[in-house]
Amino acid sequence: MATTTLTIAFTEIVGLPKMKERLGRKGLVELLRIQEELLLPAVLQHKGQVVGPVGAASMLCFEDATSAVRCCIIMQQLLATYNDTPTTVQPLNVRIGVSTGGVALIGNDLFGVTVNT
Repeated sequence: MATTTLTIAFTEIVGLPKMKERLGRKGLVELLRIQEELLLPAVLQHKGQVVGPVGAASMLCFEDATSAVRCCIIMQQLLATYNDTPTTVQPLNVRIGVSTGGVALIGNDLFGVTVNT
């Protein structure tokens, strides 16, 4: 199995279980839509790919660490702007973790220590 070096970023909405109770299914789906609408352009601008959503988390991959980190900084800035907007009903706080290393591509998914870090 061939491996390649990639930078993986995981995003996760903070406090999701309590939000899910408060917002209900419809509200949660809307929050996930807002997250994608806010963050996906930054990922694409930095030549990243969404490997897959995992519930309210996402796995992103980038060919280099610089692009990944720059993208993550912009995503946090976009979220801060969104959260500071007076019309925002539900703030969206997202944790982002980044790891670089060898990964194996199997089908449309990534595997390896870098992915599990």
